[in-house]
Amino acid sequence: MADTRWLLYESFNQRFEELLKQHPSLDRLTEEEALRLGREAADAIAGPVIWRDLLGEDRLDTTNVAMLLGITRQAVHKKVKTHALFGVAGRGTTWFPSWQFDIPKQHVRHVVPALLAQWAKTGPDGADIWDPLALLSWAGTPQQELGEQTPEEWIASAKEEQPVLDAAYRAAKALST
Repeated sequence: MADTRWLLYESFNQRFEELLKQHPSLDRLTEEEALRLGREAADAIAGPVIWRDLLGEDRLDTTNVAMLLGITRQAVHKKVKTHALFGVAGRGTTWFPSWQFDIPKQHVRHVVPALLAQWAKTGPDGADIWDPLALLSWAGTPQQELGEQTPEEWIASAKEEQPVLDAAYRAAKALST
C-alpha cells in the first residue's frame, strides 16, 4: 500500500505544476500570499476528512434534513443561521449530526437550539462567534458531569436537558477564554 501522505504531496505538486504552466502569475505571489494560500490548500485537503471523522457516518445532508422535517432547503439553511439546527458546511451541502434529531418523530430535539445558544453566547463580549469543530469535538467526548456519556449520547437518549446545557456552557466558556 502506498504512503497516503506521499500521494497527497505528489498529486498536489503535480497539479500545482500544471497550474503554474497555465497561470504564470502564480509565480509572482508575495510571501504572505503564498503562506496564506498554502494554509488554505492544506485546510481544503484535510478539512473533508476531519469533518467526516468528527461527524461520523451517522449524519444527514441538507436534502435529507429538509425531507425529514418537511421543510425547504432554504428553511433548513435559515434554521442553521438562527441556531435552531447545527450544520457543518461541506462541499456542496451541509452535514448534520443525526444525534440532534428525533427521527421517528421527525423533528429537531428540543434541547438543540438551547445547546447552540449556550455556545453562541460565549464568544468574546457575547459575540455570536464559535467554532463548529469545537462543538463537534465536545459532543463526541465523554463528560464527567454526564456520567461519562458523550453529549451526543445524552441528547440522543432524550435525558434531562439541563445537565447537558450546563456542560455545554462550561465547555464553550472554557474554550473561549
